[in-house]
Amino acid sequence: MLLNILIEAEARRDDPSLPQEVRDRSAETVSLCNQRMDEEGLTREQLEMEARAEA
Repeated sequence: MLLNILIEAEARRDDPSLPQEVRDRSAETVSLCNQRMDEEGLTREQLEMEARAEA
């Protein structure tokens, strides 16, 4: 689930067609996801591997 949130937030952050406020909030979400991954000792690669295993 964290990976899905991260991917969606990155897409919104990088979408120039969205209002700046939306992109700013999405950038904050990306930052919080990265912070949580760091706190839990996870890498994006590990999250992707877990997601593939669950699929």
